[in-house]
Amino acid sequence: MGMTRRALCLVLACSSLGLTSKLGAQPQPKAPPKLPPKLPTVPLSIAVAELDGAGVVSDEWLQRQVSEAQRLLEPHGVFVAQARRRRLPARQAKLETAVDRDGLAEHVQQQVINVFIVKSLRDVDDPRLMRQGVRWRLRRNLRKDYIIVAASAMPTTLCHELGHYFGNGHSSVVNNIMSYRRDDPAKVAFNDRQGIKMRRTTRALLSRGRVVPIDKLAKPKGRKPPSP
Repeated sequence: MGMTRRALCLVLACSSLGLTSKLGAQPQPKAPPKLPPKLPTVPLSIAVAELDGAGVVSDEWLQRQVSEAQRLLEPHGVFVAQARRRRLPARQAKLETAVDRDGLAEHVQQQVINVFIVKSLRDVDDPRLMRQGVRWRLRRNLRKDYIIVAASAMPTTLCHELGHYFGNGHSSVVNNIMSYRRDDPAKVAFNDRQGIKMRRTTRALLSRGRVVPIDKLAKPKGRKPPSP
C-alpha cells in the first residue's frame, strides 16, 4: 500500500511538472512569409492626354495609380516603375471607338509597357457604357498591345490592367484585384496562383526582349529625362 501511494505521488508530481512546463512555454514567433525571387523592374512609359493645355489627370492621381500597382505587385516578385512621361494630343483624349483605341498605336514605344491616360474611354461592345481601363491589342497586329486608363478610374485600375498584361484573366472572387466585385479596399490583392502566372509572363517578356529592365532602357534621343 505504501509503495502504491508513493508511486501515485510520483506520477502526479511528474504530470504537474509537465503541465507547468507547457503553461510556462513562450510561443515561438512565426517565420516571416517567404517572398518569391525579385525580378528586374519593368519600365512603364506613360502618356497623358492633354485638354485645354493641361493633363487630364493630376500628378497626384497618376502617382497613386503607379504606387498602388507597385504595392500589389511587389509581394509577388513583380516590379514596375514609371520610366518615361509623355504627352498625348487632345484629339486622342476621348476614345469612342475601336478605331480610336487603335490610333494610340502610333505612340507605342519599344521595350516598355505603354500606358495611355485619357479623359474618357467608351465601351466598344456596349456604347452605352464607359470603361475605367482596358488592356488593348492593335487589331491589325495583336503583338502590339498597350494599357488605356480613363481619368475616372479607381486607384487600382492600372494594377488590374497590368494583371491582364502579365497573363491573368478576370476573377469572380470578391476583393481579388482581377475581380469587379469589391467590398473592402484593404483586402484587394492578387492570389498566389496569379503571382506565379505574372512571374512566368514577366520572365518571358524579358527573355524575348519585349520589355527590358529599367536600368537597361535607353533614353529616347533628343528628349529630356522624365521628371520624378
